[in-house]
Amino acid sequence: MFSVFKNTWLRARKPLIFWCLALFLWCLAELSLFKSLISSGGMDRMLDSMMGNMPPLLKQMFFRMDLVTAPGYFNARLLSLTLPLVLIIHGISLGNAAIAGEEQHGQLDLLLSNPLSRTGYYLGRLLAMVSMQMLLVGVFYLTCVLFAPVLGVEFKGAHLLDAFSSVFLLALTASTLALMVGSLVPHSGVVMGTASVILLASYLLNAAAPVNPDLKVLQSFSVFYYYNDTLPIKNGLDASSALVLVAIAVVLSGIGLMRFNSRDLSK
Repeated sequence: MFSVFKNTWLRARKPLIFWCLALFLWCLAELSLFKSLISSGGMDRMLDSMMGNMPPLLKQMFFRMDLVTAPGYFNARLLSLTLPLVLIIHGISLGNAAIAGEEQHGQLDLLLSNPLSRTGYYLGRLLAMVSMQMLLVGVFYLTCVLFAPVLGVEFKGAHLLDAFSSVFLLALTASTLALMVGSLVPHSGVVMGTASVILLASYLLNAAAPVNPDLKVLQSFSVFYYYNDTLPIKNGLDASSALVLVAIAVVLSGIGLMRFNSRDLSK
């Protein structure tokens, strides 16, 4: 298991460096932009232009906190959609590459011809996947913590660690979903498409439910409901919501492991 973990990290180290650098620069840019908008009074003009004729659905989705504060700005601009979307895409690619990608390229048989069990291989890839996602979320979090004071941005009263922990759990759900689908079918395109469609439907359900009574009863079936509905950056991480996301990731991983151990692999 640990040999697979180490090998996965060695193969992914260069892309991970670029991912970390990109997230670091992105966070710095957002901190600088917020400081610039506040200092120049541009935030008021931006809000007037954006909020004037905005439909209630979009206001509910993105503008649930005061945007003149750093926590509110980060929640609307990053945590509501863009940062989770980027990390979900990365998570799906990790889960897809772990089994379906290796199998489709004819690598999996070669790897399992070594003295390595399927369970050991699966758990090694899962552990590597989780640690890589923790690294990327950690880079963004640490950039906020270390550079916000330097740039004069205050996150007073914000629960930054809770907010980014919730982002990590959502990304983990996406990656384990892709890993599970990859354990069922040996086709990368099917894995990417299936995981993307499921998560998109989940997002749209959670976004539309607050303004559609017919969908309100279904909102709890969306993973995004447990991700940011309680506003972790403002109120802290809700333990029950976090446990639901962890449970989903564990169940998806377990189903994937059972199927991976039982089916014939593609030649």
